[in-house]
Amino acid sequence: MGYGYISDKQEELGYIDKDSILKYVTEEQIFKLVFGYLPKEMEYVKSPFRIDKTPGCWFEYLDKGLIFTDFTSNTFIDCFGAIQKYFKIPNYYQALRFVYNYFVKEKQLKPVERSKSIYSKSDKDVFKIRPYARNFTNYDKKFWMPYGITREHLMSDGVFPVRRLDLFNTKSGDYSYDLSELCYAYTEFNDGRIKLYYPNSANQRFITNCVNNDIGALDSLPVYGRQLIITKSYKDCRVIRNLGRNSIWLQNEGIIPNRSLMESIVKRFDKVVVLYDNDETGQRQAIKVSHFINSIIQNKSRPLWLPEMLLDNNISDPADLKAIKGLDYLTNFFNDYLL
Repeated sequence: MGYGYISDKQEELGYIDKDSILKYVTEEQIFKLVFGYLPKEMEYVKSPFRIDKTPGCWFEYLDKGLIFTDFTSNTFIDCFGAIQKYFKIPNYYQALRFVYNYFVKEKQLKPVERSKSIYSKSDKDVFKIRPYARNFTNYDKKFWMPYGITREHLMSDGVFPVRRLDLFNTKSGDYSYDLSELCYAYTEFNDGRIKLYYPNSANQRFITNCVNNDIGALDSLPVYGRQLIITKSYKDCRVIRNLGRNSIWLQNEGIIPNRSLMESIVKRFDKVVVLYDNDETGQRQAIKVSHFINSIIQNKSRPLWLPEMLLDNNISDPADLKAIKGLDYLTNFFNDYLL
């Protein structure tokens, strides 16, 4: 079948609308005609509607369905709108007819029952987080700039600024609310698990449904390397990576991935350094994780932390060091204490 639109003068199909078509085919399958792949929620992609060299758009499920969002060109369209725009079809209804002919008529599809919820019944008792992304603003720049972390870094790492949240199956029920404070969603983990970071919160800075084996920045690692630095936060990890060093981050200082997963990672490096906060808890946990790694492969790992005197300047980790003392101080520390 060609990609020309269906003329109103051609065969009458009877009345069709979005719901009648979506009985046969999913929104994701329709979007694939435009993008060439099945879309995934909360993953940065390039726009096919303009010259776009850097992924900065995304898909998200809203009340009206799966939406493609591109703040740069002020584009917020569903799968049928994407078909209309991409194939230059004169109006929305003819885009509906185009999709009907391509999927239903030509492929002789049969209607199937589809749940309107993006969550399966088997997930009904699982704590779920659904963030609604927003565009980056100067408030985000002001927060991340002292750490040397740019918008491009955040996008490449799957970090989204959040404007609204749905929380399902919490201990006290379901919640949906708009956010008036800075919040970021770390979305790189499997099975849709998410970690939320509230940098300015005085009470709860993190909300997550991640598990012990959810490790940040794994995809950034080489097949083999001289040294790996394990830290306990995205912010520290990205600051370290910006120095040209290999780093991953665990969910927090008290969490250790299972033995087989940790072995599969650390055996790829000559040496491993566990770099946590320079307070008592951070030092204790860095030693604990390092001992665990050495129980897998002897003499593979050692703990490390910043000089304790820096606590007087409210510096406890590499991100703080970069923000308060500057890049040269941070670089000198790594050059003095690491390979």
